[in-house]
Amino acid sequence: MQHYDEPAFDNQQAHAEGWGIFDLCEIGRPDPYQLQRVDADECFTSDDEAWRHVAARAAEGSAYHGAALDFLRDHSPGEYAAVAAHVAARESVA
Repeated sequence: MQHYDEPAFDNQQAHAEGWGIFDLCEIGRPDPYQLQRVDADECFTSDDEAWRHVAARAAEGSAYHGAALDFLRDHSPGEYAAVAAHVAARESVA
């Protein structure tokens, strides 16, 4: 599925998994991209679940998922920090 608000990151595999990195289309926003679930696919119940999926695959060594996190780190550091903090908080509870 192609979305109008896709950034330079290649979302093809991401969309097949039910998530993507989307451009929020807000001029001047310090963090213009967000990692979100693809709502129409219903693969994930929340964006948080998509965050955990991507972080887990990256931790397992997936270059693609690692590249997604790198893209956020480089282009939307606030979103990257939110994902990292959420995943770290979940791991400390487990």
